[in-house]
Amino acid sequence: MSLISSWFKTQFGYLKESLPEILDGLILVFLVSSGVIVAILLRSLDFNGIIITMVSIITEVIALVICYFYFRKYLESEEKPELKKQARKFK
Repeated sequence: MSLISSWFKTQFGYLKESLPEILDGLILVFLVSSGVIVAILLRSLDFNGIIITMVSIITEVIALVICYFYFRKYLESEEKPELKKQARKFK
C-alpha cells in the first residue's frame, strides 16, 4: 500500500510541475482550432459560405499571430558561450 501511495505522490508531483506546459498546450490547441470552431458556429447560424470562409480565415490568421507572440520564447534559440569561443578560435 505504501508503494502505491508513494507512486501516486510522485506522479502528482510531476503533474503539478508540468501544469504550465499543459496549459500552454491547451491554449495552443484552442488557438489552432479557432478557425474551425468559428466556421462550425457560423454554419449552425445559417450564414453564407463566403462569409463563413472569410471570417474563419481572418480568425485563423489572428490566432496564428497570437500563437507566434505567445510561444515566441520556444522559437528563440540561445547560443551557448562555449560555441561562441570556439567560433572565434577558428576565425
